Amino acid sequence: RGGVALPRTMSEAAADVKRARTMPDDASDTAPRRITQALGADETHSMRDLFASWGLPARFHEGMAPQWRCRLVPMATDEATQREMACAGVPFLAPVEHARGVFDAMRGEDEKRGGGGGGEEKTRDGVSWACDGAWNAFPRPKVAMVGGWGAPGSHLLSERHMRMVSSFSEVVDGEEPLNLQMFYRGDGSRVPALPEKLDWPLPEFFSATPHPEVAEAVRELEERRASKLTRGDEEEDTKTETETKTPLPAQGASRGVGGVGVPLDTATRISAAGALTWWHLDDCGEFVFQVGLPLDSSLPQRPNAKREPPRLLLGPTGKPVVKLFVFAEKKDYEWIAQDGAMNASSKQSALDLFDTPARFVPSEREMREASRGGTSIGAETDEASTRLKTAGSFLPTFWVAPLEAGGPPLLSPPNVIHCVITARDCVMVEARRVSLAFLDEVEYFRKRAARWCEPPVQYRFVREDLVDAEKCRVGAAMPLAKHMRDTHRRLMAFETTKEEATTDAAKDASALAKTLARLTNSARVLLDGDPTAYALDLETRAWLKREVEECSNTYHSLHPSSLGSVALRDAFAADERATHLKALVDLMSLEGARGAHRIGAFDARVRAARDGGGVARVADDGDVAAPACAVVHERGRPRWGPARATVEETVADRKAMRAAIKAGALDEWLRRLREPTREDA
Repeated sequence: RGGVALPRTMSEAAADVKRARTMPDDASDTAPRRITQALGADETHSMRDLFASWGLPARFHEGMAPQWRCRLVPMATDEATQREMACAGVPFLAPVEHARGVFDAMRGEDEKRGGGGGGEEKTRDGVSWACDGAWNAFPRPKVAMVGGWGAPGSHLLSERHMRMVSSFSEVVDGEEPLNLQMFYRGDGSRVPALPEKLDWPLPEFFSATPHPEVAEAVRELEERRASKLTRGDEEEDTKTETETKTPLPAQGASRGVGGVGVPLDTATRISAAGALTWWHLDDCGEFVFQVGLPLDSSLPQRPNAKREPPRLLLGPTGKPVVKLFVFAEKKDYEWIAQDGAMNASSKQSALDLFDTPARFVPSEREMREASRGGTSIGAETDEASTRLKTAGSFLPTFWVAPLEAGGPPLLSPPNVIHCVITARDCVMVEARRVSLAFLDEVEYFRKRAARWCEPPVQYRFVREDLVDAEKCRVGAAMPLAKHMRDTHRRLMAFETTKEEATTDAAKDASALAKTLARLTNSARVLLDGDPTAYALDLETRAWLKREVEECSNTYHSLHPSSLGSVALRDAFAADERATHLKALVDLMSLEGARGAHRIGAFDARVRAARDGGGVARVADDGDVAAPACAVVHERGRPRWGPARATVEETVADRKAMRAAIKAGALDEWLRRLREPTREDA
């Protein structure tokens, strides 16, 4: 899955998963902890201190650099906030009602549509639902991952951290912390498809229900192609069609196209406490909606369990936290994963978040001075560090999402690299959808994946449907055009002026306008993108272009001061995603160039575009809008040299750092450079 890697313990030997990552480090300290920090608050926290206060094992915070800061994801209880977060690429928790169908089905209260009851005693524990149900044993073994798979320094194609399991119970009852992601592939498995019960938010972005005209067009295309196969008029075409109808493992299938939300896949994931899913991107630019199944804390320990249960961590709603997601923003990708080093070595090259001391990371003061053309290297005082936190940061600020058992579901946006800690034995169910309103995310992933030496296996909708002119027309162009036209019609019905409109009318118009802006900008990806990736015949291209132009016309048939026109103009002005996408894609070519990390490059590019200037030359040729650091890797883990004003100045640093690695003295070299702070002493 386009992934990166997971922390071993403090030494390379810890990559040997025979020493399992189990949660309980302090058996004597078993009192429950509670997450008391506010969801969605602007306040940031030291991730190291936060994880320690939550009672996570020492291996998940003791070796962490104190520079890394984070905030908790928001709880988006209303559609306006959900829309804002989705458009901004921010992960968010949704109201628990969106997962109510999942919980009811698990407890056997939805027997008609497939649950866990079948007339027996109701199931109230997700792990028991999986391990004690009739579907515990698999028709054939499945591949589970061990905590350690994809770790920095591990080979991209290594199978060392994979295990074959024959049942759900093997995952949670074994000595190793395993993680199994079981996709629904029609392989004879009897596991109820709980993920299908998830009720996605924001139907204007994720609804899989097609417009009647689109549904009819999809049906006609499927019948025509099926008839062609049956007649067998063209043997070569028949062979090709038959082959593409059978999905390979991990490919999923494009199911139910025609809606603005395209279902790609569903999965049930069972994980043992201590399992860690390393940094990774999801598969093709899709959104992922996931929820933890309820747990019954009154149940005794499983009879075959070989590990003690971990300390209980209660989430914001008072339920047990089963997983902690750590997300980094798209603009901070290079802090996390270094694709150039990965391609050169065929080994995972990524930040070991849990074992990177402060001396391996530049300080805020260091980078701030470099951005001004100066040099100030060394530890900063606590007072200076606190002051700089309020003045903006060159360092990434992570999002942390606590997923609770039976709690609010989490919507993960596309292309936001993340890792996941499993806090308790648990079961999570997930569904994946591409949103036709966010085809720019599909395009971003396509550009990102093109840079990897090992290309990912993408879902059939992206790999096959979008490159087939007929399928692209009925599965992407038509749904977009119908949705645009309907949204535009509803928006233009607001004929009063903004000043005369009620508060509710203004909110409704704003929602429609933001949706329309997203749809039209997404349609431009189909029109302007690589024709080998988005196949549109001339006729389809022509009418889709007309639809986009008409729906983008803020003055169409109404007075310029009408509420609908004003709302649409405001929405287009506020949607900076196209600018951001261009900056992100342009900067991919600079990632790791000349062995340097151009820190703050994205922000400099966006500022230049917003100010109407040209392309910012970040940390090159004397331009000091953003600093740069030499970067080298030790066992796949990045180490940053001193912050400099230009890339040219980092060349000597990198030579010295590489020489220090050969001499086994890089730690000493960086320690002399950056005396340890009090926290790291």
